[in-house]
Amino acid sequence: MPDPARSTTINTSNILYVSKNQQNISLVKDLFDPSKYQFIPASSMSLGLFLAQKNFPDLILCEASLLEGDGFGLLETLKSDEELASIPVVFVIDESNYLDSDQIQGASYLLKLPLEESPATLKSKLEGLIHSRLLDKKDRPIYSPE
Repeated sequence: MPDPARSTTINTSNILYVSKNQQNISLVKDLFDPSKYQFIPASSMSLGLFLAQKNFPDLILCEASLLEGDGFGLLETLKSDEELASIPVVFVIDESNYLDSDQIQGASYLLKLPLEESPATLKSKLEGLIHSRLLDKKDRPIYSPE
């Protein structure tokens, strides 16, 4: 008989996707099992940063074009934050984006839409980033509200 004092909880990984394009969010979200991954969408730079700080995700996907800013500024802000800098960031671009390599410095992976690879290959690469993150993830310090 199971011991009720020893409850098991299923840990899900948080994936934050910052984009104003709902179609792209749905495309990537559909790759992942909802019992293992919680998808958190954000459409603006400020909301994306707030949700990253609040949820401490295991993976962040970010597009160049956002409301109230752009993905380049968000990437720079994430990488300059001591607590968020270790979270892998996948920069998502489409064919119309011109990128200077300096603009995406610090990104863990560059994803081009429409997909240049099979959904299974993309899922495997993203899960690899999440797995690496979980191996290196440290507990967040507890802050007093004072």
